[in-house]
Amino acid sequence: MDKDILRRYLEEVRLLELDLYMLNRTLSVLQSEEKSIPTKRVINPPVRAVVQQPQLADDDNGGKPKGALIGAGVGLFFGPVGLAAGYAAGKIRDNKIKREAQEAQAEYERQVREAERKYADDLAQYEKALRLEDMRVARESEEIMRFNSSLRYQMSSVNAIISQTRAALDNLYAVNIIYIKYRSLIPISRFCEYLDSGRRTELEGTNGMYDLYEAELMGNQIVGGLHIVNENLDKMNLQIGALSNQLAYHLSSIQQNQVLLYEEVAKSNSVARDIASELKTMAGQQDRYMSSIQESAKLTAANAAITARANQSMANWAEYDRARRDNMPTA
Repeated sequence: MDKDILRRYLEEVRLLELDLYMLNRTLSVLQSEEKSIPTKRVINPPVRAVVQQPQLADDDNGGKPKGALIGAGVGLFFGPVGLAAGYAAGKIRDNKIKREAQEAQAEYERQVREAERKYADDLAQYEKALRLEDMRVARESEEIMRFNSSLRYQMSSVNAIISQTRAALDNLYAVNIIYIKYRSLIPISRFCEYLDSGRRTELEGTNGMYDLYEAELMGNQIVGGLHIVNENLDKMNLQIGALSNQLAYHLSSIQQNQVLLYEEVAKSNSVARDIASELKTMAGQQDRYMSSIQESAKLTAANAAITARANQSMANWAEYDRARRDNMPTA
């Protein structure tokens, strides 16, 4: 196949693969922003205080003090005077016991009243807290459901563009220039690097791009999964604005083999975060202030660029198909 046509074809496929990756990344970020319906906090009910009833002296015999009788009985051994004295002393003790018992009972009743008053106050506060918690959950649930609904609308817009991009990409792949095993971002990006560096000019054959890609993959000279690329980028933790100057410096010798891929994925991640952030903000605004759905400027711009690329690929489809058929071996 003509080298220039192959380069143009691979570049169109690579850009649409990057678009698709960026859109899926945007969708993933938005999905992580969906909020959960709040649950009620646990509010423990009040506990009624237990007031211990006082233990009264001489509690047997109905709680009636017997000091006077005991004193009189003891004083009887000393005659009439002893009897009178013993009775008087016992009476004084009985009166003291009665007074202390009355005071203890009064204190007990006071504590019971205080405990009941406090329990009633605590119960009222508890019931108020339950009502406020019910109101909070209802209010936040309504806000969250509105936000999630608006966010899902924004995600549906992204999904629509994903479907259009996937269709355009499938249409390019349908030319059957690329073997099905290599129809993804990582190998396509690597093939572009082979062409740009002059290392390979053909896809197939002993000295073709497929063989070289497989050899690099088997030799651990490159990575074959986007999740590994993203893990490596996360470890670098670079500021997005410094990517163009710092990324190549931070790549390991193995990662240097795919510098184009790392640069493009890092940029796509940045664009995805920007679009997702704008869509999330719009979802919050529509939740609170707007009755109509507004379009995201960043997503609209991305969609326009993707649509232009898709249209261009459609316009070039016949040329690519003709080039493929011209490159087929004749019988």
